[in-house]
Amino acid sequence: MDKLLLDILPAYKGWKRHVSFLAVEKHSEPFSLRDAVACDRCGERNRHCGNEEVARFSMTGDNEVMSVAIEEYLMAYAKHYQKAQGCKCDYLHYDNGGTHLVLNELTCSQEKYVNPYLNQKGRQDGKRIHAMKQMDNVVNLLMEVPDIAAFVSGFTEKHCLFSWRIPERNVNVAERAMNAFMAPQRNVANITIMNPMNSGFLFVQQIYPCEYRF
Repeated sequence: MDKLLLDILPAYKGWKRHVSFLAVEKHSEPFSLRDAVACDRCGERNRHCGNEEVARFSMTGDNEVMSVAIEEYLMAYAKHYQKAQGCKCDYLHYDNGGTHLVLNELTCSQEKYVNPYLNQKGRQDGKRIHAMKQMDNVVNLLMEVPDIAAFVSGFTEKHCLFSWRIPERNVNVAERAMNAFMAPQRNVANITIMNPMNSGFLFVQQIYPCEYRF
């Protein structure tokens, strides 16, 4: 994946400006991720919830998962090339078993902002639809490159994953207790396939504290 993103993609696109570093982390055990922007915003307002997890992940068998912090990579190109504008998501995950390849957007947000809503500027799509559009743009950008398309097509499960957590301060005591009690069941109930996207990807919603299983 490093060579595909650092060398092959910009060469295919004719982009003379190259990103020279790709932040990648290998996971061999269950791991979690945080929404850095939301956590920092809460910190500035002294609203720390004490648990910054937004998304949980686990692996089956001996699979290892590579997590590419792809947002910084994409944004570096978006500053200079129109083709990359609107292409954004937090992570790209894939397992070494060739099963799952996942584009992943994280958010910690109240439901009223995740769903479509009205404000002074009129109707807003909400974070879910916005994330879907951004990840769809990433899919289109990557799949235009034949070598990347071939790599992606080798995975049997291709998901655009919207990982969502409701802020702790917006969950009352009864709901918090119920969430903890229901955690095992929610691993299934709150991983929901929303709809198909381009190039064989499916849009999937993950609601904390359920796990996404590679």
